[in-house]
Parts: sequence; structure tokens; C-alpha cells
Amino acid sequence: MPRIPPLPLLHLLLTHKSPHLPLLLRETRSLAQAANELRWMREKVEREVPLPLVPPPPVVLPPGASTTTSTAAAEQEEEEEEEENLQLGLYWAKLTRLRRKRLLDAYVARRAVWSEPLQYILGCEYFGGVDLEVKVRRGVLVPRPETADLVQHLFALLGENPGSGWRGGGSGLHVTQNQNQNQKQRQRQRQRQLNVLDVCSGSGCIPLLVHSLVCPPTTTTNTNTNTNTNMNMNTRIKVLGIDISPPLIPLSRKNLLRNVRSGKIHESAVVEGEVGFLRGDVFGLVPRSGGGGTESSELLEKIKRFYSDNDIDGPITIDILISNPPYITPHAYLTSTTRSVRKWEPKIALVPPPPASPTTTTTSTSPTIRRGDEFYPHLSALAHTLFNTRILLVEVGGDEGQAQRVKRIFEERWGVGNVAVWRDFGGWERGVVAWRGGEGLGFLKRDMM
Repeated sequence: MPRIPPLPLLHLLLTHKSPHLPLLLRETRSLAQAANELRWMREKVEREVPLPLVPPPPVVLPPGASTTTSTAAAEQEEEEEEEENLQLGLYWAKLTRLRRKRLLDAYVARRAVWSEPLQYILGCEYFGGVDLEVKVRRGVLVPRPETADLVQHLFALLGENPGSGWRGGGSGLHVTQNQNQNQKQRQRQRQRQLNVLDVCSGSGCIPLLVHSLVCPPTTTTNTNTNTNTNMNMNTRIKVLGIDISPPLIPLSRKNLLRNVRSGKIHESAVVEGEVGFLRGDVFGLVPRSGGGGTESSELLEKIKRFYSDNDIDGPITIDILISNPPYITPHAYLTSTTRSVRKWEPKIALVPPPPASPTTTTTSTSPTIRRGDEFYPHLSALAHTLFNTRILLVEVGGDEGQAQRVKRIFEERWGVGNVAVWRDFGGWERGVVAWRGGEGLGFLKRDMM
């Protein structure tokens, strides 16, 4: 973390009106970022402690009192009432300012002294071009904008290439507007369903963003000009998020309901059950070498029930599998992450557990799997072998060269020409995408930049 030069810091302390900015610089290391964080904290304080509205107290006459008074006495009484209300209003305004100051001081202390993430203080993070409001708290990984960029880039490419069978008449995903209800039901049974699975779903931000991109609500306009999915809002889609942490499942469902109520996600996500969340360990789903079947058959049954309307006998196909798995090495976790991340965000969402064997996993032919890359062979096997997935998209970035290592892992199953690395808008290798050959998906090689 860069050191702040002492002279600019001293100048800020002496000249700036706010005493909070120098404190926030301890975490932000940038005056512009500190000013933004202070502004967001002030807005939260103003929402939590609104200015009071003090109505004039009602005049209650004692029993038997006369309602006829002289004009002078009435005017005198009215003036006294106004003065009393003024003093009362000034008192409450002063008390409100004091409460706001104390609350703001507490927020700044949580951020500057205890290094608490700003999103935990504010209670939410806004995610994606439609600004989905994702509630977060301690123990929940804060959604990053790079993750949203990867998902939006994927669906932008799918929407821009009708020949791939992802929109228009090629895949039969559309339901025309003039069909009656019975016709819609029959068409829904015949039409091909777009199945999307998010592994390590955390707060549920990726499933929510996927549904908002494929089936945007009519009341919401995507403000991200780089994202144009061109998909019909009547597209039949099912999006499932899976995470190993039990508390994250109810939180994800609350985030879904909150964004449906606010009009940022189409109501079909809840009414039609198009978005769901399950608790489970994806490692148990990976087929083991030398044996038939998979572990965690109960989880597999739940997945099949979600996608096939309780039909668990037939095979299941996941069109798109997305994952932002833990990918940071223990050494990088200690040396490269910020104090805020280490103290507050869940380590299990950042650092993968050590492998059972120090040599290799049974899902890859590579001689060794480096620390930090443990999830990627399992995800490749899960998508390619078990779910017959058409597109696999994962986030990377734990250290320099990780994207290329993951690319080589995926090429073992998906083929050399069917894997690409995406750079984010900062120029970093951020995502690896793999697809099945022969399906016209070569346009996925197009980078984000």
C-alpha cells in the first residue's frame, strides 16, 4: 500500500474543513476516494436520522372554559405558541445534528480505525449496470465490479451474435406476445430452456445480474452502454446459485426479493421460480476417476428438480456455468490483500482449501495443481463431464500467470481452440472462458478491452 507524503497530509489537516477526511485516508490512500466514502456515509446518516417535523401542539381548553377571548389576548397567545414552537424546533434540530455527528463519527471510526469495509457500513453494494442493490454484512464477500463486467461481457456477446442460437428464432427461446395462456403453457413445455448455474454464489449477485440481463424488467433501463444483451424478456431461463456457507442462502433470497420489489429484477424470478439458491459442496459433485456415480447425490437431485420441474430421472444440461471461486494463495492473502479484506471478509471465499493430496487432483492430467488453482480442475470436470455445459466462465486473478495456468487446465477437456482469456478494463487478465467446439461460439474469444 503506498505511503502518503507527509507534507500533503499536513496541508490537508490544516486547510480542509472536515476532520474526517484525514482519518479516512488511512484506508483509502486517495483523497478523492476518501471524499466519496465520506459523502456516502453522510447520505446514510441523513437517511437514518432525518430532520424532525415538529407540528404545533394542539390547544386543549379546560372543561367549562370560554372560547371567546379578546383579540389582543389571542394574538399574544399565538405569538407565545410560535415562539415555543420555534424553540422546540431549534432544540430538536440541535439534537438531530448532534445525533448525526455522533453517528458519522462512529461510521468513520469503523472505517478508519477498525478497517471495516465501506459496504458493511453502508449495508449494501450496488452491482452491475442496472445497479442491483446487494445486501452484505460481515462474513459475506463484497461483490466486485470486475465480476459484473465479466458477466455483462458474456451476455453482451451472446446477444450480439444471433447466429449462435442464443436469441431470435434459432433456439426457440421466445414466446410471442399474442398467444393466449394455454398456448403459452404449451409453448413453454416445447421451448428450449436456458439453464445457468453459478457456483460459489455468495450474496447471490451473479444469478440476480444474469436474470436482469436476460429478462430485464420493463421499468428498468440498463445504464451500462457497453451491455446490450438484445434478449427477449419472455426468454425461458432458470438461474441457480450454489454456495457452501449456510447463512448465505437466506441472504441471497432476501437480495432477490428486495430487487424484485424495487423493480430491478423481473417478477418472474420469484413468481415463476426462475432464480433459486441451494446450499451444497460442489466438490462432492465431481465424478471421481476409476468409479461411477458422484458424491452428494442429494444435492444433484435438488439441482435436477430445480431445472426440470421435479423430473430427476433424465440427464441435465447446464448451458452456462459461471463461477467466481476462491483463487488467492495463502501467501498472496497475507502480502497482497488489504487490511480491510483480511480482517473482515470471509477467508473461505478468497483462499481455496488445501488439496487432500499434495500432488494432483483426480480431475486433471496436469502433473501438479498450484496453490490457489484448486477449484478450476473441479469446475472444468463439473461443467464438461457432469452437466454437458456449453459455456464455462470463471474469474481469475490471484497472481500473475494464473489465467494462463487455468487456460491450460481447461484446454485438456475443452480443446486448445475453445478457451480464451479475457482482460478487464484495467488491462488485467480477469476471466477464462471455455466453450464446446462446433457450436459457433468462436466469438467468445473477443476480449473486453
